[in-house]
This record gives sequence, C-alpha cells and structure tokens, in this order.
Amino acid sequence: GRGRCVEWAGHEFCMCAHDNAARARRLGLSCEREVAPAAACDGGCSGRGACVNGWCECEFGRSGRNCEVDAPPPPAFLDRRALREAGVVGAKEGSCVAASWGAAYARNATRMRRLLASLPDDAAPLRCETCALVSNAGVLARREYGAAIDANECVWRMNRAPTKGFEGRVGSKTTLDYVNSFPHIRGIGILPRLDTTLLHGMTVELMAREGLFERYMAWVDGHVSFTEQHPQHAAYVLGLDFMVASWDAYWAYLAPHEAPATSQARPSSGWHMARLALASCAKVNMYGFSLEADDFHYFDSLVQEKVRPAERDPGYGVTHKFAREHEVFRRWAEEMPERVEIFS
Repeated sequence: GRGRCVEWAGHEFCMCAHDNAARARRLGLSCEREVAPAAACDGGCSGRGACVNGWCECEFGRSGRNCEVDAPPPPAFLDRRALREAGVVGAKEGSCVAASWGAAYARNATRMRRLLASLPDDAAPLRCETCALVSNAGVLARREYGAAIDANECVWRMNRAPTKGFEGRVGSKTTLDYVNSFPHIRGIGILPRLDTTLLHGMTVELMAREGLFERYMAWVDGHVSFTEQHPQHAAYVLGLDFMVASWDAYWAYLAPHEAPATSQARPSSGWHMARLALASCAKVNMYGFSLEADDFHYFDSLVQEKVRPAERDPGYGVTHKFAREHEVFRRWAEEMPERVEIFS
C-alpha cells in the first residue's frame, strides 16, 4: 500500500507514493524506507554514521542501509558482473534472483550484446587517498588553486571543463572526466582532453512516471555508442545502484525543503560526483562550489553566461538548486572536517 506496481522490460518495479503534507518520501525497491524532516533512522545507523531525516550518511568504508556493512559500497560503474547478479544475463532457467535495480537493464539479445561489449567484466571500485572535485564556477577565475588541485591523488572534472590556459586557476591534472551529455559522439574533438577516462552520467529522473527508465537508458545507450565509435578510449557509465543511492541522499537532505509530490528538483552533476567522492576518497577537497562570482563559468560557455541574483537563494529554481546543494556541501565540511574541505 505504499505505491503501485509498474512493469519494465518484463520485470516489476514499485512506483512509490509520497505524503506531501508530511513532506515524507518513500524510497527503495519495495518503498520500504521513508525520508521526512527529522525522521529517525532504524538501527541508529549502527553507530557508524549520521542520521539525515531517516537516511544514513555512513562513515567512510561503511555501507548498507544502516551502515551495518563493514565494507565500502559496491562499484559505482556498471559492469557485466552487476548484470549477471541481476539475472538479466547468464541466469539459468528457473533460478531465483533477488529483486534489484539491475533488472531494469533487461533488453533484447542484440542490444544486450552491445551493452555487454561496452562494459568491463568487473569494475574495480574507485579508491583515492585524496580527491579534488573541481567545479566549473566563475569564482575559480578569481582563485589560484592550480597547484593545490594538482597535488591531489585524484582530480575529477565535469562537463568538458577546460584546463589549458587556466592551469594557475584550476590546475592541469585530470584523472576522471564526468560528462552528462553526448555531443562528443558527433565529434570527439569537443572534449578538452583526449587522454583521460570518461565517466558517463546523467541528471535526469531515473524512474519517471511517464516512460519509467527510458531517459536513463538513453544515456546508457549513448555510452554504448561512444564505446563502439571509440573503443580505444577508456569510458564507464554510472550504474543504477549508485544513481539511486545518490538520489536517495539528495531527497534526504532536501526533505525539509521540498514537498515530494510537487517538487521537480533534481541533483546536479556536481552532486553526483560529490556523492561518488564521499564513497571513494578518504579526503574530499571541493573547489569552486560557490555562486559568489557573477560569471556562471570560469571559461566561455554557451550554456549560461551569468549567475542570476535569485540563484543565490537556496530555494530558487525548479530543477537544479545549486545554492541548496552548496549548503549541503558546507554541512559536510562542518560535520565531517576530516573528510571534506571546501575551497570556494
């Protein structure tokens, strides 16, 4: 009674119902969890995490719904192992497979062969002692963070942010490039670097009321197309397990501010990469996550030139709420100073 059953690719999933008046949002494969303002966490996060409106923010190296697992979260990148465990490939007839988000990848034989060819067999988890997560914000044009950024073991950038000509500001080292759209399929030259690993992600709703997983799977298909055209270029795609967990965390932190039945908010690329960094890096250094400057980006961009004054209000916006996310990042730095540091 916490949602309705919907079918996708021959598998059933729950479309959860929400309590708008109480700002309560149901989460999970069976709508078995709830986040709401000041909601308690069952099990107290096993004493190994902080409760955030009914959701557990686990310590580094812990995982599970209640931080009960003494191990990091599973790899964020989709791999063939995840598809085998979900039973969408290699399952014996009559075998019993536990319900999972991985069942959503079921597809016809031709499309499955193409998907499998684009994935590693077993993606090793990302593990870094120090990570620099570099935003694209205009404030970085006022800073000289280059040497400090390059001193990190891992340096992650997003959405084709350039380094050439900006080395003093943002450094020159890059170990992972996150992209949430696919113009590089039409021409790889649009990428500012051709020697770094690409991570294909997305900010679209994962399970829409209209079309269910269609939009997410379109991004997965984009990843498949890229790897077919550029097999020599290392590229991964974020899997549903990670993406669902990132969205769940987003709704937990926004629970006091967003009515679940009416909100159209959705996490930004920076949010998803910050969640990946928390899961992967012992120390996360975040650079430029600020709307202080009037320029939206530190480089010329056709997407948006200027910061609208209203965007500095955490409640502003229909979809991406950058100022609200920046509030959360500052909260992490205050509550987990040994884990997160903000350089704005």
